[in-house]
Amino acid sequence: MNIANRDMFPSDATQARFADIGPLLENSLLDEAFHQHEAKAVRAKRIYHRVGRFAILLIAISAIYTISDALVLDATRWTTSLTLGAAVLAILGIAMQAMIIVTRQKQVWLLNRFACERIRSLKFQSFHLGDNVRDKAGLQTAVTEFTSRHLSRLENDLNAGMAVLERFSPDKALDTPDHEKLGDADPTMAAQAREAFEELRVRYQINFASSEVASLRGKMRSVTSLQDVMYFSAVTLAFISLGIKIFDPAHDLPTHWVDFAAITLFISGATKAITDNALLQEQSQGRYETYIGALEHAMVVANGRRASLDEIVDAIERVCLVELDLFCQDALRVSYRF
Repeated sequence: MNIANRDMFPSDATQARFADIGPLLENSLLDEAFHQHEAKAVRAKRIYHRVGRFAILLIAISAIYTISDALVLDATRWTTSLTLGAAVLAILGIAMQAMIIVTRQKQVWLLNRFACERIRSLKFQSFHLGDNVRDKAGLQTAVTEFTSRHLSRLENDLNAGMAVLERFSPDKALDTPDHEKLGDADPTMAAQAREAFEELRVRYQINFASSEVASLRGKMRSVTSLQDVMYFSAVTLAFISLGIKIFDPAHDLPTHWVDFAAITLFISGATKAITDNALLQEQSQGRYETYIGALEHAMVVANGRRASLDEIVDAIERVCLVELDLFCQDALRVSYRF
C-alpha cells in the first residue's frame, strides 16, 4: 500500500530499526507544522484545479454554441432559451475563474506546498546532528535547538507571501546548524543517521520520482495523441472547407458544417491543452527525470570520495531544494484561461 509522506512519518518498524536516533525521526515541532501546511496545500490545490477545469469547460461549451448558432443552427422556438443558457454558462465560468483569482487558491496552494517541502528539507538537514553528538539526550537537545531556530526563520520568510517563492535560493535554504560537538560521536548513532538518511531521503525520493515518471509517461502518451488528433483533424477540415470555397465559387456545396466542425475541434484542442498544461504533466516528467539523475549522481560522488554525513546531507538537500525551486517556477505560470 502506498502511504504518502512515509519519509516524514516512518512506520513503527522503521522507527524501531533506528531507535537510537528517534529524535530525528519524530520531531513534533516540524511534524505538526508539516501537517498544517500539507492540509492547506492539498485543499487549495484541489479547489484550484477542480474549479479551474470546470470553468474552462463551461466557457468552451458556450463558445462552441455561439459558433453553432452562427453557422449551422436554424432559428427555432428554443433558440432564445439555448442562447440564454449558453450566456449563463459563460457567465458562470467567468465567475468561477474570478472566484479562484479573488480567493487566491493558486497562491495558497503554492505557498503551503513550498512550506511543506522546506519543512521536509529541514527535517533531513537535521540528520547530520546524528554524527555530531555523543548520546541520545544530546541529540534531542541539538534537534530541538535546530528546529526552533530554523522553523522560526521559515515562518518569517513565509510572512512575505508569494515573494518568498520568487526570492527563493536553494543555497540560502541550506543552513548548517550552529552547534558544538559534544564529544566523540556515538558510532551507532552516526551509522543509523547515515543509513536512515539514505533510506528515507535519498531512496524514497528516487522511488517517488521514478513512480511519477512512469505514471506521467503513460498519461502523456494519451494526452499527446488526443491533442494531435484534434489539431490535425481541425486543420484537415479547414483545408477541405477552403478547397470547397475555392473550387465552388457559386457555393452550391454547403461548407458550414465543415467550418463548424473545424472551429469546434480547435476550441476543444485549446481547452484540452490548457487543462493539460495546468497539471504540469510534461514539465513534471522532465523535472523528475533530471531529479532522479541528480540524486543518483550526488550519491555516486559522495560514496566515491567517502564523504562524511554532513557532506552527503548538504549535497542531497541542495538537489532537493533545486527541484523545489524549479517546481515553483513552473507552477507560478499555471493558468486556466484562454
